[in-house]
Amino acid sequence: MRMIWMKSDYVVPADTGGKIRTYNLMRELNRLCDLTYLAFKSTKSPNTEPEIVDCAGEVITEHKPEENKSGLGFYVRVLRGMASRLPYIVQKYRSSRIRKHQRDFVRTSGKSAVILCDFLEMAENVDWSLPCPKVLFQHNVESMIWDRYYQTEGNPLKRAYFDYERRRMSKYEAETCNRFDLVFAVSEEDKTKMREQMGVQTPIVVLDTGVD
Repeated sequence: MRMIWMKSDYVVPADTGGKIRTYNLMRELNRLCDLTYLAFKSTKSPNTEPEIVDCAGEVITEHKPEENKSGLGFYVRVLRGMASRLPYIVQKYRSSRIRKHQRDFVRTSGKSAVILCDFLEMAENVDWSLPCPKVLFQHNVESMIWDRYYQTEGNPLKRAYFDYERRRMSKYEAETCNRFDLVFAVSEEDKTKMREQMGVQTPIVVLDTGVD
């Protein structure tokens, strides 16, 4: 089996919960199959860290600077993005280059190819026409996070935006989960939410959190 693991950020250094989880899963999986890691990276440095070499036989990155989440430019981008059906976090990771790398991988891998999308924000880069299994790794139920932002926000303008974003995310998340062949959840609670509250019909497998 050959797998391409797509992620919105570079997994090294593993300094967040999502990165730690991904890093250890990839490290173990790389011993069992031919793994290619495809991700955005905020720097143009070579992908030669010992940690990344342990994670994948091939590492492909596209340079994407860290987003400045302050100032007029950021708010203009957010406001412009409100016209889209896509949640803002999904919009900002759309990339023709990522889609091309994915198609090239599947073309050279043949019937042994598997596409794994790590976190929902990369799902818009999946080429659904490709004839191979497609897996979504849900570290969170994203719409529930936006609902939490909405419930706890005191600023009326921010609360209105969070309400809009949680509704947009809820619709997108449910529709997208149902397009994949398999979804990984991190807990039985998340699996139940996806089944009962979002109407996800795709098979869901709970992959408990671990380190090594």
